[in-house]
Amino acid sequence: TTHETLFERCCACVCGCAHAAGAEAFGGRKLLLPRDVAQAVLGRAGHALPLLRVPAVGRALWRLELDQCGAADVPAAVAQCCPALRVLALRHSARLTAELMRQIAEGCPDLEALDMSFGTRVDGRCVEAALRHCTALTALSCEGCLALDQAPLMASRTLRQLRVGGPIASLRMELPSLERLDCSDCWQLQTIAWDGAPPPASGVPLERLAASSCAMLRCVAPFLAVCSGNVTELDFTSCDALPPAELCTAVSLCPHAVELGLCCACVHDGVLREACRVASGSLHTLALSIGAAVTAAGAGELRQCLLLQRVALPRSVTAECVADLAAHLKNLRAVELMENPSVDSGSVAALLASCTALDTLTMCDCPRVGDAAFEPLACALTPGAGAVLAHLAIGDSDVTDAALLAVAGRCAALHTIDLSGDVRVTDTGVAAVLHGCPRLAVITLQRCLLLTNAVIAALAAAHKRDCGAVEFLDVYGCAAVGSGALSALLDAVDLRQLNASALVVERLEAARLPAWGGVRFFSTRNDWDP
Repeated sequence: TTHETLFERCCACVCGCAHAAGAEAFGGRKLLLPRDVAQAVLGRAGHALPLLRVPAVGRALWRLELDQCGAADVPAAVAQCCPALRVLALRHSARLTAELMRQIAEGCPDLEALDMSFGTRVDGRCVEAALRHCTALTALSCEGCLALDQAPLMASRTLRQLRVGGPIASLRMELPSLERLDCSDCWQLQTIAWDGAPPPASGVPLERLAASSCAMLRCVAPFLAVCSGNVTELDFTSCDALPPAELCTAVSLCPHAVELGLCCACVHDGVLREACRVASGSLHTLALSIGAAVTAAGAGELRQCLLLQRVALPRSVTAECVADLAAHLKNLRAVELMENPSVDSGSVAALLASCTALDTLTMCDCPRVGDAAFEPLACALTPGAGAVLAHLAIGDSDVTDAALLAVAGRCAALHTIDLSGDVRVTDTGVAAVLHGCPRLAVITLQRCLLLTNAVIAALAAAHKRDCGAVEFLDVYGCAAVGSGALSALLDAVDLRQLNASALVVERLEAARLPAWGGVRFFSTRNDWDP
């Protein structure tokens, strides 16, 4: 009754010592595979050729994923041996060409989803062959194809999802059924346009457009104009060449936007005002870059978006603006305030007191945020404050143990905490958090200069008491935390990753024990370390 076969970590061959109906010789051994095997996920294509040539397997497969095709002649074998395939992934292939793509389309007439990402020979002709000959194709991915420098006219009546990446300069489409378009990381892309036959009268049913890291993108509004207006997700992160007027027009064409990624240099008050005007009744996620040219008055327009749940605000936003937004946007669940010199303890306290559904709070490098920001967590008048907080990042702020004691007393659901650069916190405060937050899995204590081996002992004791699931620990720059304490911690806790100073990591690597499992050691500073 097996319907799925996974070979993600094959070595020399797939081993099977038993016999079953349909089992055939494979790599000098008997392969235990029933006749109705339907899926295979292999890490290396070299293991696929003999597997596909087993008639009981090849004829029955409807899904095949190969992540490391290399130079293996798998595409031809797929075309010859897998007539029932509906989902095919041939990533990192060095053999896939336009002619082989045509053969695959003829040999697999029911193919619905195709992934040929990172193919070294995947060019415009190969993509064109896939769209022309795979008549049932609904999803196509050609991410990271460096030979795709001149994209053809993307024409298909059935395609609903397209993921494209590479050095293409212009993306021309005739895809009347397109619902999701992802052209992220097309670093030379300048234009996204409709071409060919006139668009359908009802418009292209596009729901999601992701164009992040398209640093040269300048024209996209004409394409959005032929869509039906039902775009719910729009991402222009790092599209710094996009003219502000073009971005403003693009946003105005998405009245039902739910998620907007506007982390680009061209955003100003006018763009944000237009987004709030057209999507105030639907917007629930908004991301603005730290350096966006948005004033406090422009950010104040967000008061209209009563459904807003997740927001990343620029450093120009003032403390008064944050407190005002907290008073109006009661549904906020995630707030990011990075490198903000204005936000203070009072505005953060207002945020915690008003937004009781807050589960993520990121305030790294906000030097005016201190212990008073967390007073609502210790106040009986605000019982809901911090109750569902799961992710807290307050690195490089002015907090002390008093703030951590408040967090420990209220935030039992805390999963991630980042105290990087909080040079005033001590073992007492961190130990209180470890004791009061049994669900902690990611702990970042980088550059907390007052911490000692005692905090490592407290972590081991808390894990033993609560059987916690700590996976990641960062003590880089904690000069008083030594390799001996960390060795004892590794004996007690099944860590996956540990970040520490280079000398400590060197000693741990030298003393590595089998009981530590596959823990990964590394030694790096975080992004906001001066």
